[in-house]
Amino acid sequence: MPVLRRLLLVSVLLALPVTAQDWDSSGNGLLNGSYLFRQVAYQTNELGSVPVALTLFGFIRFDGVGTYAISGTIFDSRLGHLVAYQLNGTYSIAASGYGFISQPLGNPNPVYGLVANGIFIGSTVDGFSDLMIAVPAGAGSAQAFTGNYTIAYAKFKGSFSTAYDAIAELNPDGVNSLGDVVVTSYHGIDPNPTQVLYRSVTYSFNGGLGSINFPVSPIIGGSHLIFMSPDGNFIFGGSTTDFDFYVGVRKAAPNTNPPSLNGLYYYGGIDQDNSALTSGSLNTYFGAFKTATGVILSNQRIHHSSVSLNVPGQSFGSRDSYPLAPATQYVGQSGFRDFIISKDGNYRIGFGRPPFLGVEIGIRAPTLGGSGVFLDPTGVVNGASYSSFTSGIARGELLVLNGEGLAGSLTVAPGIPFPFILGGVQVFINDRPCALYYVSRTQIAAIVPYGTVEPIARIQVVNNGVASNVVTSFVYNSAPGVFSLTSNGIGLGGARHLNNSIVTEDNPAHPGEFVQVFLTGLGDVSPSIADGAPGGTTTLNQTVNQITASVGGVAAQVQYSGLAPTLSGLYQLNVKIPAGVTAGDLLLRVAGPDAVSAQLSIPVAVP
Repeated sequence: MPVLRRLLLVSVLLALPVTAQDWDSSGNGLLNGSYLFRQVAYQTNELGSVPVALTLFGFIRFDGVGTYAISGTIFDSRLGHLVAYQLNGTYSIAASGYGFISQPLGNPNPVYGLVANGIFIGSTVDGFSDLMIAVPAGAGSAQAFTGNYTIAYAKFKGSFSTAYDAIAELNPDGVNSLGDVVVTSYHGIDPNPTQVLYRSVTYSFNGGLGSINFPVSPIIGGSHLIFMSPDGNFIFGGSTTDFDFYVGVRKAAPNTNPPSLNGLYYYGGIDQDNSALTSGSLNTYFGAFKTATGVILSNQRIHHSSVSLNVPGQSFGSRDSYPLAPATQYVGQSGFRDFIISKDGNYRIGFGRPPFLGVEIGIRAPTLGGSGVFLDPTGVVNGASYSSFTSGIARGELLVLNGEGLAGSLTVAPGIPFPFILGGVQVFINDRPCALYYVSRTQIAAIVPYGTVEPIARIQVVNNGVASNVVTSFVYNSAPGVFSLTSNGIGLGGARHLNNSIVTEDNPAHPGEFVQVFLTGLGDVSPSIADGAPGGTTTLNQTVNQITASVGGVAAQVQYSGLAPTLSGLYQLNVKIPAGVTAGDLLLRVAGPDAVSAQLSIPVAVP
């Protein structure tokens, strides 16, 4: 409903005055049967180095209804040898493919992740640095392993300064030979690559499990397992006696038109930020990103090794760009990561360059649909930024719910406070009614009740007595999203000068001035307020959470953080443009205690 969202924002900018709940497990059947998997976990220290690491690999059998059994092998840096490993556990996967697996390594926090194209990608994120990928077993064979592949490789065990990643082209012949392989690697913070030529590299498969046999070398030396997706366009693996991870995609043949990115993707990865020069920060993450017209909006749940192991993961929303013309490989907006797209466009891998080493894999998600009153399990998004459903929800947040048959026609709330029934439609979160801004056949804008204290939210739409499916989401303290001037989550953020004029490129902000930024998802306020009621005028409803901001990478003073006076479901930040920034459209970063939004920009002019 972009027109309504734009009208809401424009009216705000021009007129504002100075559990016990169960996770949806209807997608458990998305994991069913025997899978091959690899999980690598790292324990870091205050310098960002990795003194302890674990690698677990082998077979994991999912029963399709919520339990699994592992028959595998573990390699522990503290032991230095392989040990047989067996474990039984549980899992719960929603219709979207989002869910969690009880920790294969015995850690009390589960592995959270997503299933797409039959492949699971996940990370613990809450107090644990790891990456886990699982694919259906039996697909790999020498005959299936043919064509042109690019692999991205990373190894982090030891000092952050000795960590490295690498990229290589593989050309398997469908029998057992890769021929000569050139590996280009980057080490620590050194921007200069190292190249190694491996001659006559071979590979083999047995029972669906493969092995690449590199000559002994400090860089990707020795035998490395190959796990292959059913379509053969994605591979991953690593050494049985090391703590590395590689991911790879089969690319389009030369002189063909390679596909570009399109739609929603689920992804995960590992990276190490060595930009501090004196230490590193090892980060593991999973999430979702959506591509449209050359722009990528992504959200990841991430664990930073630089924080305490007892600190939960953080949600991070960001933007990137990609070429609209078909391209097999491109450089991301940051300039520190290359991306390679598979021949069918269903997979994208990432490879980091110093000082940001790492690997990443993204898999195109399925398009979901349903009959009757259908709430899209991937369609619960931030009402300002369109941040992905993996970002979770926060109390007081304005959500946009997407689906089919959600209402008979477009109906907008007649005024403030917002009603709980609109056009015969209701929305419930954990059986609490939500205040509604608008309803339509395909979208609803609703505010998360402040009483949503459970860790999991069960969201349901009732259209004139007919209930939709239930969609679950995690509940966090904050889920910030800034309104954009174009009402699509990209470009310039919704901000206003103190003279009530809108901040634009023709009317930019200046260092030293305060601007008002409008957003949602900042969580609880004090004094508390009734659901759907407007923010106070004489007594302001300030956020309970500490909210911070930066502009152009420079910390900015937040003078006020709370509900926007007289309006419902809307928060306001009064942010001082910091001195020392450069001129231009500068990235605005807003952070709560457990979530960050870094999607939009503020135009700034410097005298």
